[in-house]
Amino acid sequence: MEITGFPISVGASLGSFNNNYKGWGLENSVNASINAGTGAGGLLSGGLSITNNSQEGLTLAPSLSYL
Repeated sequence: MEITGFPISVGASLGSFNNNYKGWGLENSVNASINAGTGAGGLLSGGLSITNNSQEGLTLAPSLSYL
């Protein structure tokens, strides 16, 4: 998706895992990123990933890069 010249990317995932100590768990995540510059390969990009894990709780991971 592109909004006013900024390409925006959004994704989501859902999965299960097995930890030897805590057993089975579920994890879901949503992430979004935006690039500023020419096309999808812009010089400035930022993103946010939100992950919810049944064993570890909620995790927020922001990112910012300049090439």
